[in-house]
Amino acid sequence: MLLTVGIEYFDKKDPIKIIAQDIIKNNLLPKKTSGIAYDLAFSAPTTVAINSQLNLLQKELYKLGVDYLITETMKILFVTEKANQIQAKKYILRGINSYDCPKFFYLEKVQKRFNKCDIIKSPSMQNLIDIMIMLYM
Repeated sequence: MLLTVGIEYFDKKDPIKIIAQDIIKNNLLPKKTSGIAYDLAFSAPTTVAINSQLNLLQKELYKLGVDYLITETMKILFVTEKANQIQAKKYILRGINSYDCPKFFYLEKVQKRFNKCDIIKSPSMQNLIDIMIMLYM
């Protein structure tokens, strides 16, 4: 049975898991999984997104216990190199431009608001935002 990466996958919640499960279910050869990787790669809008999707698929296949050779076919070297270059440039630019975070989101201020949260009552929208900020940090 041939596996295609098509619109049906992208209508569901987690297309990466579905693709990984189909690769295992159909016991595909490395050559076919390489084709799937290329199809998946060129469905993403940016190089960084392409690299991210391929890494997610690799990790999902690894979790499911797929052979090393198949997970290696998910790597597209020129995509990885280009994504790394883009991310390195953005990192340097963020350092040069020095992102200025509003004082409202400084760790100390968020911690104070977070400590004032009453967990017995239903959380307010601000409490939920503060929790998300703390988890992000």
